[in-house]
Amino acid sequence: MSSFVNTLKTRGLAIPLCIAAVLSAAGLALWIAELAGVTGGIGTNDATPWGSYLMVFILFVGLGAGSALIAALGSVFNVKACEPFVVPGIVMAVAFVAVAGLAIIMDLGNPANIMAMLLGLNLRSVLAWDMIFLTLFLVVTVIAFASLLRSSQRALSRGMGLAVLVAAVLLLVIDALLFQVESAREAWHSAVLVPWFFATALTSATALMMLIGALASKRNSRYSGSLAPLSKLLILFVCLDLAFLIVDVLFGITSSNTGDAVVASAMISGELAPFFWGQVVLYAAALAVLAGPAAKGASWAFPCAAVLVLLGVFAKRVDFILGGFFEPGVALPVAEGLRTFTTGVSYAPTWSEFGICLGFFAMAAFLAIVGTALAEKN
Repeated sequence: MSSFVNTLKTRGLAIPLCIAAVLSAAGLALWIAELAGVTGGIGTNDATPWGSYLMVFILFVGLGAGSALIAALGSVFNVKACEPFVVPGIVMAVAFVAVAGLAIIMDLGNPANIMAMLLGLNLRSVLAWDMIFLTLFLVVTVIAFASLLRSSQRALSRGMGLAVLVAAVLLLVIDALLFQVESAREAWHSAVLVPWFFATALTSATALMMLIGALASKRNSRYSGSLAPLSKLLILFVCLDLAFLIVDVLFGITSSNTGDAVVASAMISGELAPFFWGQVVLYAAALAVLAGPAAKGASWAFPCAAVLVLLGVFAKRVDFILGGFFEPGVALPVAEGLRTFTTGVSYAPTWSEFGICLGFFAMAAFLAIVGTALAEKN
């Protein structure tokens, strides 16, 4: 315990850990108050039943599974740019996916709903398989983290790296299918969704590793030496992510299905445009920084590009969830005395949702700091 505390102090992590703990506790308290009906409810409704909690869920699953893929690239395929990030990759994989699981529980509205699903698990449900693979991923990555702590080289064996790789692939595939099978939702029922999820996961995780490497480069030369090659990977993944985005929009514009065209139009010039163009502009700015002269000498270039990419991914996640409810792919029933459903974005998070989502980020930071301190105490 003393070595753990000393590591927190020497690395300057003690105060961030305390702040993360306080914000995490505040987020949990807000959720309890929400369940008790004290906060006045959340912004979801019959027309838009998924909101900020699902945005956090897919953001964190992408960051966690993508970080595991980075660790696997470094340990299994010996990608030089990724080798220094095996430990951070596993730590972030555990932290983000663990909190993503909590976000799902909160989205279901009541922990009892989770128990009902477990007791009556329907293996024909994609959501059931998503829970199974999320749990499998957590088990595998926790075992991988434990093996890293026992290894003097802080390296994964090839077998353990392959297990992490398989668990990450399964989680990303089933998470994409969770949305893709929603044939009633035009924005989600896309043929490119599975590879697109991989592209976004790798993009966000590479940006996260670059940010970690930039912050830790002063005390570890391995990180500073890997930033330039890692930036090339980030350029590749950002371009790939943008390519899938362009394909998806072009499909909507040229599709004979009016629903696809409506969603594409909303993204380009309608209610979803701020998030769509936000992602495009942020990605373009990051590419300009990474490909420009600043990346060769300026210390701010790599962390700045990483933050721009992460903000772009967040904008994409908001656009993705809201876009799924913008134009239904089936005729919605209308009857006297029942609510008339309308198209368009009809969701805005409440103050309690903002607080709970801030708690999610704090919980991920808390787990990441603890994991980092445990990995570095020896």
